[in-house]
Order: sequence, then structure tokens, then C-alpha cells
Amino acid sequence: MRKRKTLLLAGLGLLLTAGVLTGLVLMVQHEPNFYLRAAIAPGKARQDMSTKCVGNFLKLGNRWADGETGQWDVTLSESEINSYFQEDFITKHHLDEVFSKQGITEPRMVLENDRLRLAFRYGDPPWSTIISYDMKLWLAPNEVNVICIEFLGRHAGALPLATQSLLNEISEVASRNGFEITWYRHEGNPVALVRIQQNDHTPTPAQLRRLEVRQGWIAIGGLSQEPSVTKDEKAALVPLGN
Repeated sequence: MRKRKTLLLAGLGLLLTAGVLTGLVLMVQHEPNFYLRAAIAPGKARQDMSTKCVGNFLKLGNRWADGETGQWDVTLSESEINSYFQEDFITKHHLDEVFSKQGITEPRMVLENDRLRLAFRYGDPPWSTIISYDMKLWLAPNEVNVICIEFLGRHAGALPLATQSLLNEISEVASRNGFEITWYRHEGNPVALVRIQQNDHTPTPAQLRRLEVRQGWIAIGGLSQEPSVTKDEKAALVPLGN
């Protein structure tokens, strides 16, 4: 009798363990609806939106670094960004080959009011999962060219993931690429303050003045000005003819 009871308890334990593991696998393999909706159907329209996205990227980079003075503003739509991920990202820039070495494929982005969602497939089917990040972006009010990124959550499928490993990964990648990051907490969420620096060869300093995420689009704007001359620099100038 006791042996039967022990076998029954062991069987129930195995069933419970199997149920939990099955639930976890289903949660991890779940593909979020927002990720599925972000896919753009192939065709000329997708190719045109990808080309437009590349043009806006180039425009943004040129206005940031080319020295032309004045205000500038670039708007990118969610459809254009996801078209780029499915077109030029793969066919022309071959960035998919770079990310696939890290197990990352099929990136997509969703823009919802003040929230940005970035997701991608990680791993190889049938054991792949969709890793997604929910973030808020804004410009630091009392700093120049500092972007605040609040991490609201990270998921593997429908399974929430701890953020501590994420913070370590971001800090490591940022340090390798010359970005300066300071970490804070806002309402319990980690916030990265990313300082964007221009190189010494940029003739006209640029300042970010706008970073706005709305339903279906993101806008980035700024102002490029001639560099100002300090009093010490003026004193060091020698008039022509002397």
C-alpha cells in the first residue's frame, strides 16, 4: 500500500513537472501579436518604403555631421523602418549576416505613443523565441545631446526576463563602441542616460532638440550652429597685419 502511494505521488510529481515545463516552453515560443502585425508584405510598396527609410537615415546623419547650420527635422514611420529591416537591411547592407552570427534575425519595431518596442527572433527554429524590449525615450532636459532610455520590460515570448543581465550587456556594448552611459532608476525601472558625442572634425556642433515617439512614427530634430569663440580664445587671436 505504501509503495503504491509512493508511486502515485511520484507520478503526480512528474506530471506536475511536465506541465510546468510545457507551460514554460509555450510561453517562450509565443509570438507576440505586435511582432506579427509589424511585418510588411513583400512588394514594390515595401521596397519604396525601405528606400525612403535609407534616405531619411542618410539625411539625419548628414545634418548631424556635415556642418550645415540651421534647424533640421527627420520623421521615420514604423512601416518604413520595418520595410528597411525586410529589404535593404538584408539585400544591400547585409546587416542580417552580422546579427545572425549572434543568433539574431528578423528584427521589427513598433512605435506606440511614447513607447518603442524592439523585437527580434533569437535562435533557430523550432527552438527560437521572440525577444522583445519595451522602452521609453526622451531628451534629458538639462543636458546637451543626452538621450534617456527607460527599460520598461524584456520578454522571451510571453515570459518576462530579468533586466540585470540586460544592463550588463548594454554597458559592455556601449563601452566597446565609445558611448558614455550613466544608469539611474525611474519608478523602479532602469534608465540609461546615453551621451552622444561628436568627433573633433565636425565643423558645426549639432544639438538634439526633439525626440518624439508617437503612434506609428518617431521624429528626431535638432539645431546646428557655428561654434562659439570663448573669451580666452578671442584673447589668443592675433589681428591680421601684426
